[in-house]
Amino acid sequence: MVGRNQTSQSATTRQPPFGTAKASATVTLLAAVLLAVALWVAPRLTTEEAAPIGAVVYGGTLGWLAVILGMLPLSFAGPRGVQPTIIAYFVGMFVRLIVCATGWLIGALAYAMPGSVTLLALAWVYIPLQLVEAAFVARYLWLKDVQARTPAGLKEALVP
Repeated sequence: MVGRNQTSQSATTRQPPFGTAKASATVTLLAAVLLAVALWVAPRLTTEEAAPIGAVVYGGTLGWLAVILGMLPLSFAGPRGVQPTIIAYFVGMFVRLIVCATGWLIGALAYAMPGSVTLLALAWVYIPLQLVEAAFVARYLWLKDVQARTPAGLKEALVP
């Protein structure tokens, strides 16, 4: 009986913490919607005659890319359990910081994009996407907590 429970637990821990394809699709769809809103709002907020549409697209794409690359450590470390998932979340946070900072500097210095517009578009897309990623991680950790506190017979019924 113990061997059977160990087998079922190891089978559930080998799965990624959340569906990586589902999370990526959700983040990409939300990023597209947020970028479309940003492209509609940007010309109305700038005082320049020609709205810096390229800077808005660059900043929004940079925010999406940072979140997608920040989810990679979760997909690799998540199947190993709760503690590696939390560590991977913080590693992903570092990846997002590096991508955002270097991408913004490259856009501002190498391509002479307006820094404030790029940064606003980056924040506009990045913050909601980060909330979605945090929700995926929180749900995974909550299910792991429920699984740990539930009797052995109910674990498989509660955790997908």
